[in-house]
Formats: sequence, structure tokens, C-alpha cells
Amino acid sequence: MEKRGKKNTSIEKILCIMGYSIVPLFFAILYLLMTETFEDIMQGNSEAGMSVGGIIERIYNYIPRLGEFYQHIAVHSMTMQVSFGLDMLFRLITAAFASGVIYFSTVFALGRKPKLKYKDVVVYLGIMLFIMVSIFSEAFTYRFSYANNYVLGLLVAIGFLVLFRLKLSYDKWWKIVGAILLGFAFGISTELAPVAFLILVGLWVIAKIKKREICLADFWGKYRLQTFAVLGLMAGLAFFYFGKGLSVRTGGGYADVYDYVSPMGLLNDTLETGYKLVHHVWYNFRYVFFAVPLMCVYIFVEATLLKKNRKPYLFWQGVLLAFCALFIGATSLIAVHDDLYPRFMVPLFMAIVLSTALFVNHVVEYAKVSEKSLKITAIVTTVLGIVLVIDMTFAFALYNRQMAPKLDAINFNPGGELTITAPVKGTTMIPSPIFSLKQLPPFDWGPSADYAKFGL
Repeated sequence: MEKRGKKNTSIEKILCIMGYSIVPLFFAILYLLMTETFEDIMQGNSEAGMSVGGIIERIYNYIPRLGEFYQHIAVHSMTMQVSFGLDMLFRLITAAFASGVIYFSTVFALGRKPKLKYKDVVVYLGIMLFIMVSIFSEAFTYRFSYANNYVLGLLVAIGFLVLFRLKLSYDKWWKIVGAILLGFAFGISTELAPVAFLILVGLWVIAKIKKREICLADFWGKYRLQTFAVLGLMAGLAFFYFGKGLSVRTGGGYADVYDYVSPMGLLNDTLETGYKLVHHVWYNFRYVFFAVPLMCVYIFVEATLLKKNRKPYLFWQGVLLAFCALFIGATSLIAVHDDLYPRFMVPLFMAIVLSTALFVNHVVEYAKVSEKSLKITAIVTTVLGIVLVIDMTFAFALYNRQMAPKLDAINFNPGGELTITAPVKGTTMIPSPIFSLKQLPPFDWGPSADYAKFGL
């Protein structure tokens, strides 16, 4: 019996190590094989003669978003296809960011660091597979301007949530500094998510004080790290909105394309503005319409059936549902379509992913699922993860090889506009055969019909 137990433990550890290695392997291969897209090349060309400081200043006066800073600094040193040096370094850093999103999502779902346990690797790979079968996989795969920008934003957002989920406490000065920096990074990560979370924090504080469950002095003692993180978040929001990010989004061509509606219109033309806002909510909800009823089912099951240790799960399910409501409400100011959808709406989708992973983790704990069932599930998810890696590698390696001899048609003009010597044919990537993963071409913005997996 002892030998059999040791053997089973060894199998579990080996399988878990294999499973945990799939995600960083996937993203490392993906970004090493990806060819820069037209937008990436164009940005690198237009800023070729600028210093890093000059790029930072320019982005601050355009859209002072965390990922926007990183994207422009990265493509400043990247090449169209992988090369040794800074190019490879930035590709691997981006792979680390993407892997971090999956890792911290798992930490959030489990409420602790993942262990070499079947259940943990199932949650980890389940999150990865959930993302990759959805249209929101395009935030990771479509082009570097998405991966560098929105994936980094997701990483700091989920990292910020983990700070609260694990109730991390203060014991070193550098943790205070880290919390402030994390909060600041979250504040400039995306336009809507930080504002929504700040509102939720405010409501939580008011509710706690009103119920006399906590006093203001407790925040310095019990929630010191979280308090500094929120202060950093507020500083980040100030940094973002004192820049020109808001005016870029609410004026000019961007506002016309996405039918921006000013909320001030409710004062002047209540009926028409209200109609447009409601229409935008319905329109923007089309690919995530299942979110609210699904999350309500999670809360109902948690409240009525899963009574053991349900309090923290119920709390976070409520937070995620409220976040979705605030987020979708805020998106009513624009009609989200074309390739903006999978990147702009990805925070909402990740909230659904986190809610689902949280629920699955609690159900497995509550039902005391057998080790044999968990083992079989871990084997299945690991096999699917391996298939995912092979599927992506095949498609992106083929496209990399197809584009390599054609890239000479691109003529660089540092600080100016790119020129293409002759029309280049056959540039649209054939999606991977199983998961339909793909990227945009390096010679133009890509055909509008191929903007997304399911058509937006």
C-alpha cells in the first residue's frame, strides 16, 4: 500500500508539472512564431527615430494606458520576425505576461498558490482552454499590439484582485511600495475596469462602516496593503484622465466609428440619449449575454446548496457580478463592434472566467470529488492542452514560413509612412484547424470579414 501510494503521488506530480508547463510553453512558442502585423510594423517605423523618453511623452499625450506604453516601447526594438537580442527578449516578456494571467487567475480561483494536485492543474488548464476556445483568445493571438497592450492590462487587474482575495497583510516596507505600484498600474490598465472596481471598494467600505463591522482605523491595521493599493489606483486614474486618453476616446473619428453618446445628453434629450444607451447595452451584450444568468445561477447554488464555507465564495461571486453590471453599463456610451470587441470587452469576459473557475473549485471541494475522477479530468485537460500547443504551433509556424519571403516588399521610412513595393497576395492566415487561432497580416489591417472567430 505504501509503495502504491508513493507511485500515485509521483504520477500526480509528473502530470501536474506537465500541465503547468503547457501554458508558458504555448505562449513562448506563439510569440516567437508570430510575425509582426501591419499595426506593429507601422508603429515601430513611425517612432524609429525617437528615444524611449520621447515615446513615453507621446503616448502620455495620446492614450496614457499601461499596455500602450509597453507596446510602443516593445515594437521600437522588435523585428518583423523573431531575431536574437531585444526582439526575442520582448517576445518572451510578453509570453510571461500572458502566462501570468492564467497563473494569477488560478490563484484567485483557488484562494492560494497552485500545488502539485490534480484539482489545481485542472483549474489552471481549464482557464486556459476556456479563453482559447472563445473569441477573446484574439486579445492574446491577433497581433502584438493586442497582446502587449490588453494582456498586460489583464495581468495587473487580476494581480490587484488577488491582493484582496488572499487578504495579503503588511509585514515589509517593500510590500507597501509594491501595493502602490500595482494599484497605479491597475489604474492605467484599461478605461473602465479600474473605475468599476473603485466603485465596488467604496460601496464595500460604506456597507462595512454602516453595519459597524469595521471602523476607519481598521483599514490602517487590518487592510494596510489594500488601502495603499487603492491609493495607488486613485493616483493611476488621475494620471490617466489628466492625460488625453479621455478626449481621444470621446472625440474625433473614434467617437464617430463607435457611435459615442455623451451621458450629458440625458439632460438635453433624455429620450433619444436613453434609447441609444439601452440599444448599446443590448448590442454590446450579444457575445456575453449568458454572463448575468450564469453568474446568478452560481450565486443561487452557492446560497442554497453549497452551505459549507460558502461566505467567501458568495462574496466574490457578488463582486464579480456587480463588476460585470458596472462594466456593461459603462460600455453603453459606445457601440462595441469590429476587432474592438474581443479586446475592449476582455475584462468582462475574464470576470466570467474567474466566476466560473471559483464556482468549479467550490463544487469540487464541497462534493469531495474522488481522486480517481480528478486524475482522469487532469489527464483529459492535459491532453487538450497538448493538442492546443500542437494546433497553434502548426498554424503559426506555417504562416511564419509563408510570410518570411514576402516581407522584403515592406519599405521602411523611419518617422514617415510605410510603403509596399507591390501588392502582396495570399497574406490572410488560415486559422489553426482545431481552436481557430490566427493573427492579422503584416501588409495591411486585414480583411474586415476576418476580424474575429465568429464575426463581429
